[in-house]
Amino acid sequence: MYFYFFFFKQKTAFGTIIGSGIFFKQGSVLDSAGNSTMAILAWVVGGILTLTAGLTIAEIGAQMPYTGGLYVYIEDLYGRLWGFLAGWMQVIVYGPAIIASVAGFMSILMTNFFGLGANWRIPLALVTILAIGLMNMFENRVGAAFSVITTIGKLVPIAAIIIFGLFWGHHNALGQTVGEIHAASGNFGVAVLATLFGYDGWILIANLGGEIKHPQKILPQAIIIGITAVLVIYTLITVAVLRFLPASQIHTLGENTTAYLATAAFGPIGGKLLSAGIIISMMGTINGKMLTFPRIVYAMAKRRDLPFSRYLSYLTPKAKAPVVATVFIIVLATVMMIFFNP
Repeated sequence: MYFYFFFFKQKTAFGTIIGSGIFFKQGSVLDSAGNSTMAILAWVVGGILTLTAGLTIAEIGAQMPYTGGLYVYIEDLYGRLWGFLAGWMQVIVYGPAIIASVAGFMSILMTNFFGLGANWRIPLALVTILAIGLMNMFENRVGAAFSVITTIGKLVPIAAIIIFGLFWGHHNALGQTVGEIHAASGNFGVAVLATLFGYDGWILIANLGGEIKHPQKILPQAIIIGITAVLVIYTLITVAVLRFLPASQIHTLGENTTAYLATAAFGPIGGKLLSAGIIISMMGTINGKMLTFPRIVYAMAKRRDLPFSRYLSYLTPKAKAPVVATVFIIVLATVMMIFFNP
């Protein structure tokens, strides 16, 4: 049972962290860093900064193993007002907005992948939000199984790119200077900030603290091992890209760098497979957020910090799933998708 919960948390960690950022940020990070060596270092520093934050949350989470994560921590440490503001921001704005934005961008890739018209974008996004939301109303094992599938789906194209770039690339990843990418000057701080987008989402694992057996052991391990593994993956894929493509070409390609690499390495089918991998990756991201954000709604409702708290705090008798809170997040994400079109 210990292994099951630890394995589930690792899949949740990968699902919430690895999204589309690593596929599209190579060009912008390189441009900001100024040279290839500093670009690689930016991904490493971004991962280390994320890991230091993870160590902090792991320590707090071990002492406060409650459902709700950051909202509960802030309220218990700094008072109800600050906790309420943090929780309200996450459940009303950030959570639904990030789910809608990821679903919206994913739907663009889906229409391109299947050759559909732009008018299919919003319907596809809404169906994805609804389907993944409904799936998370069942037992945690259902969401865990989907996390396993999406994690494998996203790691396969990443592994292919890493292996091909490292072993078949012929450029020196550390030897490409600012002059080669025609950048006037590097801004390492901006490059690190750009990488943090790729690491975003790790803290949501703490929202499940109250549902984990032995949280004092599993939660810190899941956070620390999860972030460390992602740091290694991001560094390797960056080195692989720089081994296969010169910095000047990455600068020109920008967000299309990884897609170009996949197509060049594996032919036209490679670009299709990469698109499929990104779509699966983003489904995993939505799944991770749809699993974790309702826990904040539930925690706030338990503390009477939301209207209709009696209903929002309802748990199913058998699975102990916050179904009403999940519906709440689905509705808000749907509204943002339709009216704000993120």
